[in-house]
Amino acid sequence: MNFRADQLLTSWSRLTTPLGHTALQAADSLVAGGATPADLQRELRKSFSDPELVAATLAQQALRTKAVAKFGQAAAQMLFTPTGLEQATRFPVAQHHATRFKAHGITKVLDLGAGIGAESLAFAQAGLQVTAVEIDELTATFAAHNLREYPNAKVLCQNALAVDLTEFNTADSAIFIDPARRTLGNRNSQRVSPSDYSPSLDFVFAVTAAHNTAVKLGPGFDRELIPEHTEAEWVSINSQALETLLWSGTLRTPNITRRATTFKDNQWQTIAAAADAPDAAVRNLGSYIFEPDPTIIRARQIGAISAELSAGMLSPDIAYLTGETQPPTPHPFVASFKVLDVTSLKPKAVRQALLERGATSAELKKRGVSADLQEFRKALKLPPAKKKDPRLELTVFLTRIQDKHAAIIAARV
Repeated sequence: MNFRADQLLTSWSRLTTPLGHTALQAADSLVAGGATPADLQRELRKSFSDPELVAATLAQQALRTKAVAKFGQAAAQMLFTPTGLEQATRFPVAQHHATRFKAHGITKVLDLGAGIGAESLAFAQAGLQVTAVEIDELTATFAAHNLREYPNAKVLCQNALAVDLTEFNTADSAIFIDPARRTLGNRNSQRVSPSDYSPSLDFVFAVTAAHNTAVKLGPGFDRELIPEHTEAEWVSINSQALETLLWSGTLRTPNITRRATTFKDNQWQTIAAAADAPDAAVRNLGSYIFEPDPTIIRARQIGAISAELSAGMLSPDIAYLTGETQPPTPHPFVASFKVLDVTSLKPKAVRQALLERGATSAELKKRGVSADLQEFRKALKLPPAKKKDPRLELTVFLTRIQDKHAAIIAARV
């Protein structure tokens, strides 16, 4: 059952037919009953004579399993392409977008570059009227399937540049744009530079200047390209940077240009500022090291966080802070570590320091040094924990202390 990728993807449209639904339901039942991948393939072959449908069902079952991390149990009723799933917004983040739209009085949203419909699904669930636009026919078909239960949502298969935007000029309307940052295709697409986004950044930024707009970009998007008329928001979940959002029109918060937002412990936390914060002064290594959330780093609010912690920079231009006291309660934008020891960057010295504290594993972090973490880990050769002894993991920061290379042994607090 070896099909070319384009042949397999073309056959996936059959998954939206009644027979396709039956095949997917059969696969779900088999997996729920504990079927192995080999069992699943064998049983589907017995029940369905079309080998392409069986191949598409198996591929879709694997994608649905992978999609649980983004969509939870709702993934079991959705359809995905490999590229569509990779580019889809995690559902809590899409809900965050929908919440902001509603808070600003938006009732109608145009979703340009809708993909498999993750954003539109969150908008529709929030009660907004949604028009989802996707240029790829198969992806648009899957988006329509994913939005099938929402009469307030419709899907158009067309080029974003051909959409009439005049309908979305009203105060209660907004446009959400997720420009394609990869080459076209449903499988094995490649990342492209900002100059090759589709639609182009020139088009996107022209829309932001004329409409209430939210633009989703990658978390590492070049700050120098951010238009002055937008509010830039960096979003993370559990300290993983996910996206840069640009808000314009009435969606932009007055007098705010920078925002860091994180989702931890099922709660959204945000820090907003009118401008970048100046970095804190460099100080001697204290009893604690603080690692800012990536959104704080990208929003350049390290100085604001350091003031809250009574901390200073470990070294110029390196995003580690240090101080003598830890926050009385966990800080949503900071990971705290108790400093245990300082050694040279040599693996032998680090290994000895870890062994003296009974460490059986090490979490390695680096900033400001050129060490290869994979090779460094191999060189540590830490002994495994004994069966009766608890596993102890310490954190090793390979970095600079006031421009001097060092390894800092620390424990999470």
